[in-house]
Amino acid sequence: MTANLLKTVEIVFHKPNITHDLLPSVMLNVGRVAVAKLLGVYLRHDLNFSQHVEFVVATCNHYLLAQLKNEVLAYLQLILYSKPLFLTKFYMLCHFFVDT
Repeated sequence: MTANLLKTVEIVFHKPNITHDLLPSVMLNVGRVAVAKLLGVYLRHDLNFSQHVEFVVATCNHYLLAQLKNEVLAYLQLILYSKPLFLTKFYMLCHFFVDT
């Protein structure tokens, strides 16, 4: 099995007081990153999950705003389409009582 070097990145986990620039790179053709996404989870070099939490919150906000937009649009369509129907029936009912 060969590694795809275009998609391969290196992340070094270390204590916050050690800079990762001092550690030598194991593979020369692989770029070193501070944050890597592994199986859908963002991992930082200091094992801080703040970026993953921000991603999850942003994804949830996007989903909730889309759902809210759909609910509001459905409610507005209900109001817009039911109001003329209600007024038509109301006018017919008024004319029925006035004519009799």
